[in-house]
Amino acid sequence: MPLPPVLYHIFPLPIPYLPTLALQNSIHHLQLNLRKSTQDNPDILLLLQHTPVYTAGRREVEVKELEAARLKSAGADWVKSDRGGLTTFHGPGQVVGYPLWDIGRIGMSARCYVNNVESSLRDYLQQTFSLRTLDPSPSPGLFTTPERKIASLGISVRHRLTAHGFSLNVLHEPVRWFDQVVACGLEGVGATSVQDELPSAGLGEGGMTGVAEGIATAFGGRFGRSMQRLDLDVLGGLEGGTKVRQELELLEREGRREWLREPLV
Repeated sequence: MPLPPVLYHIFPLPIPYLPTLALQNSIHHLQLNLRKSTQDNPDILLLLQHTPVYTAGRREVEVKELEAARLKSAGADWVKSDRGGLTTFHGPGQVVGYPLWDIGRIGMSARCYVNNVESSLRDYLQQTFSLRTLDPSPSPGLFTTPERKIASLGISVRHRLTAHGFSLNVLHEPVRWFDQVVACGLEGVGATSVQDELPSAGLGEGGMTGVAEGIATAFGGRFGRSMQRLDLDVLGGLEGGTKVRQELELLEREGRREWLREPLV
């Protein structure tokens, strides 16, 4: 039996982190409940930009209060999350993707899933910009050199349902924020972006939304899935889907047209 299409949604404006995390959790509960009752639970891919935020991963056992205060004073939010990995940054100029998929349904291990997410981003950069990244990567994510990281991964799997995901630096803007931390705990490694690697490359008329569309296409090709825009009416028609639709629409209204472009310190 062919797998159903992956439903993807692109948020047009940068949105805050915490309500996005709440939306992921709501979708997880919806998928889990639908799987128990009908097996007809949708695989969803959220594509977006965040307003400036540093997030710490679950591997960071000690809450670094002084470090959190320093980063907040730079003008960003700071959040402890339940994803894998260490401290990283999300913000405008960076496409963040949250694939919320049932990997049990596709018979894929967590390791294989992570490898395919990484390969999807590698495919996108190569096919769209002819930008090569190291393969294999020296650590999770994508690197243009051993000292320059262009994409990060931080994924969790609960009940064979995935959450959190990846980020890809497209414009230079996030690089200035990464300079404030040892991102992902990698000493001697700095952030880079498509714009830094290929200064003459433009994003085309679609801008960041076009990049998100291209990433969705690359995911479909790598995972062998058809990709379809999320229909909010269909989402709301699912058992328990009305709440998720309302959260998504509310979050979309929280999109920001103005934000801090660089750290205050």
